[in-house]
Amino acid sequence: MQPVTMRRLLGVLLILVAGAYWYTRLMDVDISELNLPEQIGSPVFWFSYAAVTSWCMVPQLTRTPGAPQVDLLPTTPTPFQNQIAANSEPFQMEGKWYQQNGGVLWVWDELAQRWVPANPPTAWDPNMA
Repeated sequence: MQPVTMRRLLGVLLILVAGAYWYTRLMDVDISELNLPEQIGSPVFWFSYAAVTSWCMVPQLTRTPGAPQVDLLPTTPTPFQNQIAANSEPFQMEGKWYQQNGGVLWVWDELAQRWVPANPPTAWDPNMA
């Protein structure tokens, strides 16, 4: 088992043992048969116990195998995937060339041989079909 996991389990065990001790002490349960040393009642012992327990419970940052090979960057968006994209490469749709530049959709005008703003799409009317 991994050392980090064992350390965390030891911390949980220490918390359970301390909880059981304090429960028996506060509920006036007779534990004299356990022959515990006198030092258990001292503040130094409990501060040391708390320090060791805290050390066991501190989260550990461990290296993950293959972490340098993971790419968390998004893939390049396809045209019209992001409507507010600043610029895009020219793409062909319905036989015409389009490009998005500065948040405006441009269409290639064959007669003028230049880019002109594309007409905004109209709402579909079922009566026109």
